[in-house]
Amino acid sequence: MLATAFAALAVASAPAGDPADPIVHLTAPRYASDTARGPVFRLQLSARDSSGLEGMTLEFRSNSDVATRWRRIGPDKVRRTARFTGRPGETYRFRLRARDTLGNRSPYSYGITSVPRDDRSPRLRFTGGWRRLRSAGAYEGTLRRAQQPGATASLLFRGGRLALIARRSPGAGRLLVQIAGREEFVSLRGRRRGRAVVFRSRLLRPGVYRPHLIALGGGPVDLDAVAIEQGPRAPR
Repeated sequence: MLATAFAALAVASAPAGDPADPIVHLTAPRYASDTARGPVFRLQLSARDSSGLEGMTLEFRSNSDVATRWRRIGPDKVRRTARFTGRPGETYRFRLRARDTLGNRSPYSYGITSVPRDDRSPRLRFTGGWRRLRSAGAYEGTLRRAQQPGATASLLFRGGRLALIARRSPGAGRLLVQIAGREEFVSLRGRRRGRAVVFRSRLLRPGVYRPHLIALGGGPVDLDAVAIEQGPRAPR
């Protein structure tokens, strides 16, 4: 009996290894244009664990209220970045999970990215004197410029939330944004910066919208792209 008691004590006091789950963090840009000049962008991945990491699983799906299948992005290996190619007008949800050498798995870390439509998208309609300019720093390499007041751009979308990506400059003009029965004045004047998010609407109720973007003068208005955020927020 004494020997059995000593054996039980030895098992109870033996090292349990690493009982903790790995810790992971996924960083995804809100808009692809935040970090890239097109629909191909990178996700930043990080994970740590005291026993060492065995692998990381990165997956994506369309961010919608209707559940869609998760799909893997690349192999299940430890890495710092991942490259993803999105479709214009789509919003994606990503999730990252890691496992350590003892088989423990981390909780998921989530991120959401919307891929803008650039100024050449057939969904955008321009009237009243816009002209296309090539710009190395612009999203997809071009933007639309309005020099005179009254030039208007519009699009039809279902969503979400509307965001405008434009170029700021010291002598830039202003835009009037009309959406969902509201109007908001947007100044593009400021320190020179390309692919800037100059407007982000409030969260809209489910439905179809056709916002109008009207140049008000005071300087050139350089519209680069339009992003539509879709679907619910990512879990925390």
